[in-house]
Amino acid sequence: MSEQIVEIIIREKKFSFRIPYSDYIPFKKAEKSVVSLIEEIDPEDDELDFGIVYSAVKLAIENNKLREKLNITDDEQSESINEITKKIEIFLNQ
Repeated sequence: MSEQIVEIIIREKKFSFRIPYSDYIPFKKAEKSVVSLIEEIDPEDDELDFGIVYSAVKLAIENNKLREKLNITDDEQSESINEITKKIEIFLNQ
């Protein structure tokens, strides 16, 4: 499988990932939502690690693929993002 290296910068930290070429366009479409999701969760600097960012990236990619496939509206997506944010906050507070 061919892969693409992508980078995302959050709070002046650079995170690099290898993703399949087929996920590159969904990643670029989801990049801003990943940054805003992590800013909304507002984890402490020591909690902001590769695992959290990678999970947010994968969620955003899958969300965009599903959204395009099902033609989901912005309101429906916003509701789903709020639910995911709450779940991530619960996870971080454990």
